[in-house]
Amino acid sequence: MSTSAVPFLPDVNKVVTVLGEKDHFPKLLEITIKSPGGSKIYAFYDNEHPLVKAHLPLEKFIVGEWEIGRPPKGSAATEVRVRVRLHASGLVHVDSAFSVETYEVEEPATEENEKKDTTASTKSAELKITENEEEPSEKKTTEKKMVKKQKQRRVELTVTPRLDVIGLPGDMVLLFQKQEIEMNERDLLLTKTRDNKNELESYILDNRPRIADGGILAEYVTKEQQANFIQLSNEYENWLYEDGADAELSAYEERVRILREIGDTANARRLNFEDITFALEAFKTELCKARELALQTIGKMEHITEEELRAAAKKCEEALEWAEREVKKYQQAPKTAAPTITRKDLQEKQVSVTGSVNAVVKRPAPPKPKETKPTEAKNAPESGNEEEGANAQPPVTQESCAENEEAAKGGDALD
Repeated sequence: MSTSAVPFLPDVNKVVTVLGEKDHFPKLLEITIKSPGGSKIYAFYDNEHPLVKAHLPLEKFIVGEWEIGRPPKGSAATEVRVRVRLHASGLVHVDSAFSVETYEVEEPATEENEKKDTTASTKSAELKITENEEEPSEKKTTEKKMVKKQKQRRVELTVTPRLDVIGLPGDMVLLFQKQEIEMNERDLLLTKTRDNKNELESYILDNRPRIADGGILAEYVTKEQQANFIQLSNEYENWLYEDGADAELSAYEERVRILREIGDTANARRLNFEDITFALEAFKTELCKARELALQTIGKMEHITEEELRAAAKKCEEALEWAEREVKKYQQAPKTAAPTITRKDLQEKQVSVTGSVNAVVKRPAPPKPKETKPTEAKNAPESGNEEEGANAQPPVTQESCAENEEAAKGGDALD
């Protein structure tokens, strides 16, 4: 038996600080324990801290105790990972524990593995002559190679609190935890139901006058849609104050969904109709800039032809004509109809056209061809003609001959 790292707990071989002096909570820790399972976890105050020694007796150091279950038989796990949560209230809770097993499987070799195998055996394969070279290739079947790979899997382990040290048995703690989860879920359901009930009431009060005659959404819905929305709003409002006062969550959600199908759609049509004019102006500004850029670049780049730049400018002109035509057609259509063009359509068209213009205007020049240096003539004589080169006389010119004759005459005069 190894010596315990904590004097008042048996066989403790690892201590992890969950909350330090300058730490904060809530927080979540994942602790790795070198054990296959079947171990215990203790939560306790730091017995070496002076404040703990001054205010707590020795038997009050332990806060909680948990027992980690063992993995199934045949498991090759060597460690356990435990998730410890420190709640905002200061309570310590072990959320879960699991072991990680490593095992081997055989899988078909990937392309990289096959390339390694083939390159290693290429040289030896080239030196061998196959006896059946002339057999048809259909009979040659290649078997898929299998490669062993290591994989990991997670095995969940049980976590049982052992809180007899503070007067609560483990089964009671588990029961309390279950009841606490159920109460939290019930509280969340009540909160969500109340919020959806308020949403239904607010949506009726806000949108009924907007869709009624004289409202800002009246011209964006048909007469049938308008009458239907007002009728449903009145019906749902009366239901809210009578039978729907304590209805279920799904009842509120369904009624809000039905009203939103009319109200949200009408509001979206209104926003698009009001925004499309501003979106068209922004579209025209950017497309005109791109067209001018293409035209002003003519003659400035040797590697970009005038035809390419004029074609890019023409794309801008065609896009401008398309936008003007589509927006005019949309504005003349009934406001109750679905929009035929939106701000998003104009933005996507702008990005596409300006991108094609920039691809032409900002295209880099091709690299200059490398200069090929002429091969220098070999001035060194060949080995077989060395003697001839040594005995070779320089060519005799007419001037040199005249100089030799004058030198000869001068020599005769001196004699």
